[in-house]
Amino acid sequence: MQMVVPLIDRSHSVDTRITASSTPTVETTTLDKIPVRLSAMCRFHINDPVKAVAKVDDPIAHTMETMHTVLRSIISVHTAKDIFANEVELNSTLKRALSRQTKSWGVRVKSVEIKEMAVCQSSAESLKTVST
Repeated sequence: MQMVVPLIDRSHSVDTRITASSTPTVETTTLDKIPVRLSAMCRFHINDPVKAVAKVDDPIAHTMETMHTVLRSIISVHTAKDIFANEVELNSTLKRALSRQTKSWGVRVKSVEIKEMAVCQSSAESLKTVST
């Protein structure tokens, strides 16, 4: 039971169940300047509803926007070979980076997984041209 004083207090309901959401496809370049296309799946939940309401206006939207940004920044510091060879390590790096940013909002990241990963078609053609 909670007591809400009209005109002074407001009541918010916060869903604390695990949410699974995927990022839109991101096109970015790796450390070795190879353009790649990626998307990722993120599973998270709100573990502190008070922080989630007080710190950000929409914790789910902010988490997904941050995931998009983290994905781009992490990919840009790895080579294409590392990205394709160490997908499990990349997932844990993404999870740690996202967790550091969302922790203060009361959001706990359960997992981050790369869903789709491919070299952009135009770069694959240019790589063939360079190697021949």
